[in-house]
Formats: sequence, structure tokens, C-alpha cells
Amino acid sequence: MTHRSIIRCCLVASFSLSAGGCSWVFVNGPPTGHEERDFFSCTEGKAAPALDVIGVGIFLLGATINEDASNQTQAERGEQRLFSIFTAGIFGLSAKSGFGLVKQCQSAQLEAARRRAGENANAPALASPDTDPAPWPAPLAPPLRRPNGATGTGR
Repeated sequence: MTHRSIIRCCLVASFSLSAGGCSWVFVNGPPTGHEERDFFSCTEGKAAPALDVIGVGIFLLGATINEDASNQTQAERGEQRLFSIFTAGIFGLSAKSGFGLVKQCQSAQLEAARRRAGENANAPALASPDTDPAPWPAPLAPPLRRPNGATGTGR
């Protein structure tokens, strides 16, 4: 392994660890002790893990398209392919972690809402995030009609 290859490997490792991982940076799972709390904050959105999935696709695509580079040696193409696959793996691990934390957050938020609803006996039952809500709202009551023979606006 040449001095240049060692430098490239170090650059690949540092870039992969810093560029990949939107979920590791931006997704927060439920805090410790959330079971006793009625209100807490954690990440419920899936934007960061979705960006990580896009990163996986981009780097895997880069690993396959790299074959067309005719101005590079076989060794350089191999290094770039290894870089793309390694970086896609980092993004994939981050996405898996992010989706798991988001699911934990959503479940913990649902449990907290159920605890709050348990304090209010008149509260409606809460649906699980795994079940689909009703696709349409309940129908409205029919409009009121004027009695037979009534005219005007009632003023």
C-alpha cells in the first residue's frame, strides 16, 4: 500500500463518518424516564432517515456508474468503488438507526397521550400509529329546515 493510498483511506473514513449520518445528528429518541412523564420532546418526523436512504441510493449508484470512467486506472476505480460502498453502508446504518428512534418516539408519545387520556374519563380512545385512521370524517348532521309555511329570515 502506497503513501497516497493510505492518505486516501484516511480521507475516505473521515468523510464517510462526517457526511453520513443525518439521523445520528438530527434524530432524538424518547428521553430516559419518559415512562413517568406526560409530556416530553423527541423526533417524530422521518425526514433525516429519508435523507440517509437517498444517500444510500446515490452512493450505490456512484459505485455502479464508476465503471465508465476511462481516464482512471483499475486501482483508482476500485478505491472509488470501495469508498462509495463504504459510505452507502454508513448512510444505511444511520437510516436504520433513525427509523428505529422515530418509531420508539412515536410509540412513547402515544403511551404518554394514553396516560393523559386516562386522567380524563370522557376522552376518546386513541388509535395506534400502526392502524389507519378513518379515511373520511364523520358525516355532518342534516341542515335545519323551516317549518311549513314559514317565510323570511325570522327578523
